[in-house]
Amino acid sequence: MKYLDALKFIESRSQGAMILGLDAITKLLERLGNPQKDLKFIHIAGTNGKGSVGAYIANILADAGFRVGRYVSPAVLEYCERIQILEKAECRYISKRAVGKRIEIIQEAVRYMDEAKEPLPSGFEIETAMAFLEYKEQKCDYVVLEAGLGGIEDATNVIKTTDLAVLTSISMDHMQILGNTIEEITEKKAGIIKPDCDVVCYDYTECEAGNRIKPVIETACEKGKASCHFADFKKISNCCFTLKGTAFSYRDVPYQTMLLGEYQPKNAALAIEAAKVLQMRGIAISDENIQNGLKQTQWKGRFSIVSEKPLVIVDGAHNEDAAKSLAKTLKLYFKEKKIAYVAGIFADKEYEKILSITCPQAKRVYAIESNSKRSLPSEKLAKAASKYVEEVVDAKTVFSALDQVTKNQEEVTVCFGSLSFLGEVYAYFS
Repeated sequence: MKYLDALKFIESRSQGAMILGLDAITKLLERLGNPQKDLKFIHIAGTNGKGSVGAYIANILADAGFRVGRYVSPAVLEYCERIQILEKAECRYISKRAVGKRIEIIQEAVRYMDEAKEPLPSGFEIETAMAFLEYKEQKCDYVVLEAGLGGIEDATNVIKTTDLAVLTSISMDHMQILGNTIEEITEKKAGIIKPDCDVVCYDYTECEAGNRIKPVIETACEKGKASCHFADFKKISNCCFTLKGTAFSYRDVPYQTMLLGEYQPKNAALAIEAAKVLQMRGIAISDENIQNGLKQTQWKGRFSIVSEKPLVIVDGAHNEDAAKSLAKTLKLYFKEKKIAYVAGIFADKEYEKILSITCPQAKRVYAIESNSKRSLPSEKLAKAASKYVEEVVDAKTVFSALDQVTKNQEEVTVCFGSLSFLGEVYAYFS
């Protein structure tokens, strides 16, 4: 099957309302020979930070000599980015040829499912199955697997061979699907915890609702007889933030990373704890591997510089908690300097809250909308932003906004919101 035909098939299965549950993915994988059963997983769920934490863990394992699969969503720069394979300092994406090959097999399986009147898989479930086929073919030693939405009913939770479950920061998001309380949302995300596995968790004392999150996780661990380990952010010290990278110490050991943002020492500390637990499980990871892995980690689209003149930064802040981190990060790097924003947010997000948190630092907002059906119309976003900022431009598209941004070479601009439009920012400057 040709690559573009494969993408069309995936898109055809991505229409309609999202249906959570494991029936369809289970049936599909059975017809594909259950490739996931031959893989070992580090499964990650949470509201924010999954990508950074997963990138750190994958690079630590790769530096230790393992071949590591890494499954991420959504992709920022190109479709194949979501299925990665890391070895030492090399990271490669699934090839377009492999996408065609895997989807041809999956399409045939879906046809048989349809004939048998079985529940049919969604586009995300098909992509998850494709990833498992690719990782098995590539003989990956470990797969760092990001949950797509929630945890317990997410397609990735079909796996049974979890060595380590990792829970990142948890806050209110996707309430229409996951629940209206932090306890409900946490319970869904803690659904990735498997019996007798190890669980490594964010330091929830740092979260507003931490005293309500932690007991839910501890209860889930007790039920599954899983060992629970928490990061301790009080052990983070000597932080140094520049636009070239981040340095810090954790438990008195110095570390460096190229990733930027006030939250990166916390995400890195969580990855360090995960690596330490893997060490305890007898996996050959040295302390030097941990330091090297953090140092060589790259993760585009998360407070990343895409242009230095003018200075343009992209960030995937798309919910209230991420907006708070973005606001803190901007004050950290730019003090009280006013920033120009290019903002594009999905209509099903709490865009009013996001704008109220971020806009106090804005001198100007360019409202845009992406090609996604979920995108909030730019005129509606512009109207909402005008409550907080005097200068608001309904730019409609990313390229139109950036054409205006680049006229002022001295201005700092941050493009934030839905990850779906950040790839267009990279494309503009390339």
